[in-house]
Amino acid sequence: MPVVGKPTFPEPFPSQAFRDRLFLVDLVTGEAQELPLPPEGELIEYGFDAQGRLLGLSLQGAAVEEQAPSRVVELDGTGRARGVGGGKTPLRALGFAFQEGKWTRLEVKASSEVLGTAALELRKELGERSIRALDPRFEARDIEEDGVLDQLYELSPDQPEGQWAEFKSGSHSLAVWGTPFGNDMLATGLVRRLERGKVVALPSYPYRPNDMMSLRTRGPYLLISLSDSGGHPRMYRGNKRVWSSETARAVTFWPK
Repeated sequence: MPVVGKPTFPEPFPSQAFRDRLFLVDLVTGEAQELPLPPEGELIEYGFDAQGRLLGLSLQGAAVEEQAPSRVVELDGTGRARGVGGGKTPLRALGFAFQEGKWTRLEVKASSEVLGTAALELRKELGERSIRALDPRFEARDIEEDGVLDQLYELSPDQPEGQWAEFKSGSHSLAVWGTPFGNDMLATGLVRRLERGKVVALPSYPYRPNDMMSLRTRGPYLLISLSDSGGHPRMYRGNKRVWSSETARAVTFWPK
C-alpha cells in the first residue's frame, strides 16, 4: 500500500474456513438465492450488464508447477492489482455470464497481476457496482491559495510520499492528503473541509493519513468510508455528522 502505519480499523484476515459466496437478492421481496461461483478461477468482479445479464469476471493462475511462491494480491475498484509481493506469475482473465442456471464462459484473455480483470472486453459491459464506487482514486485539483496551504502545512503527516489536493464535487470542497499511484491520486483519511479560506475539521471523524478512503457525494451529503471494503462509513451534511456505522460494509450511494 502507498501509505505507512497501522490503519485505524484493521481488517481481520479471514479464517481458513472462509469461502466466497454469491447471492442474488430480489429487492422487492427481500428473498435471496445463493448462486454457484464460476467454475474457473477466483471471482473478482460481478454485476449486471445493460441487458440484465449477471456477469462474473475471474482470475486464474498458471499451472501449479509454473507458479511462483505465494503472494498477496489486492484488487482495487478498477480491477487492477496493487500491493503485490513475490515474483511475477502469468494469469488468465475469464469472463462468464450466468444463463439458465449455470455459468457460461464468454471470454478468456492473458493477463497479469497489474492488468487483472481489466484485460477483458466483457468488463466494459458491467454496470454500476460498489467496488468501483469504493475506489480511493479521486480527481485531484491543485490548491493555490497561500493562506490555505499555510494552514494545511501544519497538518502534513510524516509520510514518504503525498501532497495536499482539493476534492471538488458539487458544493463540497475538501482538502485531501493524497498519495500517488501511477498517474492517479489516492485519497487518505487526512481530510479537511475548505470554507472561505479556512481549514475545518469534520466532527467525530476518526480517520488518519494511514487509512485509504472512498469519497462520494450526493446533493448536500458527503459519504466517507474505507476504500474497497466500504466499512466504517461516516456521512456528513455540512459540519454535522448525520449517520455512521461500525458494522455496515460496501456502503455507497444508490446509482442514479
